[in-house]
Amino acid sequence: MRRFKSRKATNLSADKAIRLFNQGDIQAFESIYRTYCEFVHRICLRMLRDPAEADDAAQDVFVCVFRKINTFRGESAFSSWLYRLTTNSVLMRFRKKKHTWISLEERGDDDGASYSEIEAVDLNLSGVLDRIDLQSAIAILPNGYKQLSFSTIFKVTITAKSPRCSDTRRETPSPNCTKPVFG
Repeated sequence: MRRFKSRKATNLSADKAIRLFNQGDIQAFESIYRTYCEFVHRICLRMLRDPAEADDAAQDVFVCVFRKINTFRGESAFSSWLYRLTTNSVLMRFRKKKHTWISLEERGDDDGASYSEIEAVDLNLSGVLDRIDLQSAIAILPNGYKQLSFSTIFKVTITAKSPRCSDTRRETPSPNCTKPVFG
């Protein structure tokens, strides 16, 4: 019960401090800061899980409060408005952190990769190794299999039913058509 009463007294003094600050009394903001500093810091620490980052976030929140306190309408408790402002500020911090870019010139060499390694073509991705493996596999085939046609190896019949392969005016397919039909 005591905690509730003291909190209610704090809300009354916060309302008075807000009113005084909006009238131009700078000392009133100090009162608001001292009253809610720990509250804001705990929210930041709970969301960020880093004490140094939470300190920075809490400072940003109070800068925002300083700028936006005149938008507080008093329809809800000041602590509710401040809680929402704090969580939004921390969430914006997460969004900004996600998209940080570091140029290669500013990058430190702590991971051991050199610029030439970064710019080099990756042989595994370019398909060179696949071509080498295919060529070596063809080279070790017996001579009889090297001369067989595609249709003989895969047991498919080559027909021309597509307009790309044959002229639609002719019944016979064009000689360079090699569209396989698996059957």
